Order: sequence, then structure tokens, then C-alpha cells
Amino acid sequence: MTEISKYPEVNRRVDLLKILLVYILIIIAAFSPVAIAFIGAEIESAIKGHPVHEGNSGIMAIGWLALLTLPGGIILIVICTAIYIKNVFVFIRGK
Repeated sequence: MTEISKYPEVNRRVDLLKILLVYILIIIAAFSPVAIAFIGAEIESAIKGHPVHEGNSGIMAIGWLALLTLPGGIILIVICTAIYIKNVFVFIRGK
């Protein structure tokens, strides 16, 4: 028996951190095109000296990828939540 498995509350904290990490990674992946577009637009605007938008900047066009990543992120969050709820019910029935 390993040292950490003697303490079930430690395992619960580790499991909760894993769940939170998965949610955070999904949210970061879903919003990354928007963040990349706005950060890149600010940098390009500072270099060029005038405002940029989708018509005069390729980096702002990346923001349109959010039309794919945001719904995908929502679907992944729903799937992960359903899996975690199922696991909680299996854990409760197993006790």
C-alpha cells in the first residue's frame, strides 16, 4: 500500500484537482482563438500604427475559429460533466 492511498481525503483532493484541471483546459482551448486574435491584433496595431480588423489583418481572422471551438468546448464540458456525475453515482452505489 502506498503512502498516499492510506489517506482517502488526499485522493479526493487530487481527483477534484484533476476534474478542475480538465475543465480549465477545455475552457482555455475553447477561448484560445479569441485570445490569440485580440492579443495579435494589439501587437499588430502597435507595429502598424493604425487599428486592425478582419479586413486588413490576417491575425484577426483567427478569431472566427471560435465559431468552431466554443461549441466544441461546450459539448466537451457537457460530456465531462455527464461522465463525472455517472462516476459519482457508481461510487455512491459501491459504498
